[in-house]
Parts: sequence; structure tokens; C-alpha cells
Amino acid sequence: MTMFQVNIDPNESDTRKIKDDDMEKFFKRLGIDAKMIHSLDNKEKIQSMVLQTRFGIELWKYLIGIALILALLEMLIARDSRNKITG
Repeated sequence: MTMFQVNIDPNESDTRKIKDDDMEKFFKRLGIDAKMIHSLDNKEKIQSMVLQTRFGIELWKYLIGIALILALLEMLIARDSRNKITG
């Protein structure tokens, strides 16, 4: 059995929360844009944020709303133009 000593950086075992400025410097040093980093305060939002960044935002709700509004506008325009033709 071989044993040897390893010098561990004490900063690696520091469990204090990092400051935002230090985090930006760290990611800048790695070549990562600060806009790509998302930090969350509420632990309940972690799962939804991971799913959102993985798959994107669901647009079907917004598209159904837009389709309904366009259908109502089409009905109003058709009724108005029919009244002008017959009137």
C-alpha cells in the first residue's frame, strides 16, 4: 500500500456563498459570457428553470390566444363587409 501527501487548495473547501463580482470574473476567465449564467434564489424554481433552458418555453398557449383573437377579428370584418354589400 502506497501513501502520499497531497496539498489541497483551501479555497476549494470554502463553502461560503460567492459574490456576484467574483463569479463574473471566474466565468470571464473561462471565456463564458455572463449573460449565459442564470442564478436562482428560490430552490423551488430550479426544476422549472432547468426544463425551460433544456426545452425552451411552451408557445402553444400564446399561439392559441392569437388564433382566437384573429378568428374574432375575421368574424367582425366579415360581418361588417357583408352589411356594406347588402345595405
